[in-house]
Amino acid sequence: MWTTKSKILYGLYKATSSWLPKSRHFILGKKLRGFYAKKILKKCGENINIERGAIFSPGVSLGNRSGLGVNCEVAGDITIGDDVMMGPEVFITTKNHQYDQIDIPMMDQGSSTDMP
Repeated sequence: MWTTKSKILYGLYKATSSWLPKSRHFILGKKLRGFYAKKILKKCGENINIERGAIFSPGVSLGNRSGLGVNCEVAGDITIGDDVMMGPEVFITTKNHQYDQIDIPMMDQGSSTDMP
């Protein structure tokens, strides 16, 4: 999922755009975050809004007129449709902690593979 190109672009996104002010205060921040999203995401619709501090992986598809709120984290093979407004601090992932063995703390069992 992560290629060398997507890692470099994501590094540039984090260094240049993710920390810029919220979109309603600084339109250039919205444009720069959208630029990087279009280069990194699996699919990226038109007129999207990636807010300050949003974290995402290249497996994410983001529909038209949709957005990731302030400090959101969306990781894995996830499709977000058209016209979705995500609030701040939302966390969506396709992985989970292993919990098969009750005698071992969950945090020591690793994580599962991507869920369907």
